[in-house]
Amino acid sequence: MTSALHYLELTDLSRRIHTREISPVEAGLQTVGWLSHGISAESAVMAAAQRQIDLTPLTEYSYSPATRKLASSGLQLGFAAIPPAEIRRGIRELAIALESVRKPREK
Repeated sequence: MTSALHYLELTDLSRRIHTREISPVEAGLQTVGWLSHGISAESAVMAAAQRQIDLTPLTEYSYSPATRKLASSGLQLGFAAIPPAEIRRGIRELAIALESVRKPREK
């Protein structure tokens, strides 16, 4: 499956979990998902891990306070060598995980 088709699977995530944006993919094996306000990347990663979804917060790649603040709402979403059915399962599970960490005013 091409990166573009993987991206189409991932864009469904944006609608399901109310992310601000899933960055476009022109080529590659991963993209970035920007979480809605009120959900930190760290809480999203912990909730996803409980549902067997492996994510990386963008804060793992930032060292200065300014970039850490920006990165605090971003997730690295990988999809290399993952079949479409597994991506769809991951989207469903991640949506459930993120719903559990949304602040009450956003629910």
